[in-house]
Amino acid sequence: MINRKTMQKHMREMDLIALGHRPNLSKPYPEHKVYPYLLRNVAADYPNYLWGIDTTYIRLKRSWMYLAAVLDWYSSYVVSWALHQTLAVSFVQRQLIRL
Repeated sequence: MINRKTMQKHMREMDLIALGHRPNLSKPYPEHKVYPYLLRNVAADYPNYLWGIDTTYIRLKRSWMYLAAVLDWYSSYVVSWALHQTLAVSFVQRQLIRL
């Protein structure tokens, strides 16, 4: 067993960083363009009027899987979802075409 400082030293020597939360991740990067929110005055008054898509990753023992889900904003119902090993644009597009 080694102590924390020794582990940090070895990680610095090998140029490794830990996967985890780091501070200030939600601060905007000054060079990135800010897009307007187009749904500001739109209300989801009934089902199937407004959908959104979200992608996220799921950590497995030795790899990652990506989850794409289509959500109905009125009811928060998951309309469709799929898992894939890569986050390719075609994966998300196929998810939308199936609807």
